[in-house]
Amino acid sequence: MKKSLLLVFLSITSFLQMNAQNLPQTYVITSDTVTLYQFLDKNYWQILKDKKGSFTINEVRHPPLSNQFTYFNKIDSSQFEKTNWFRFVLKNESGKQLK
Repeated sequence: MKKSLLLVFLSITSFLQMNAQNLPQTYVITSDTVTLYQFLDKNYWQILKDKKGSFTINEVRHPPLSNQFTYFNKIDSSQFEKTNWFRFVLKNESGKQLK
């Protein structure tokens, strides 16, 4: 009986893990200083190559395409396609609205 419950638990857990998106680490903005550009380190964003340039925003937000975003180990412009989708997560903790 215990083995059966354990098997069911592990099956459910692995199923939930497969369906969960692997979002990049959240970049927290804490400074309210005005800067024109904010460069994110490569562990804060992911890329999805769109070789044909045919994906829509709605398609890349949902599986199976949302599961195909990957991190880059080495940033090299030769690794990019003509069309690429980038995703990142920002959190504003600066205390004021940012644009």
